[in-house]
Amino acid sequence: MLGIPIEHLIPVANFIGLAVLGLLAWMGQRWGQRQTAREGSTMEIAGALVDSSSIRELTAAVSAHTAECAALRQENERARKLGYEIIETLGGLTRELSEIRSEMRMKRR
Repeated sequence: MLGIPIEHLIPVANFIGLAVLGLLAWMGQRWGQRQTAREGSTMEIAGALVDSSSIRELTAAVSAHTAECAALRQENERARKLGYEIIETLGGLTRELSEIRSEMRMKRR
């Protein structure tokens, strides 16, 4: 392509990319300054009043959920260990079956 090595085009491409990015940032900043709140505009902030009984209920629910997650984690750990034991057992059975096959082949000869 035009006899210019690719290694020399990479910095040019980086410069063009940074220039486009800078232009977009500048345009975004100008657009943001124009969109500031106008005088007389209103803003509403909603708040909620919460009584202590609701907080206690929420705390109890979170505690129950945490306990349930801990129990599930223990159950999953037991299932994982059982899965590993099954895999090891199947591996042993596969080895024994291979040995039996090789013995049968030796007897046939």
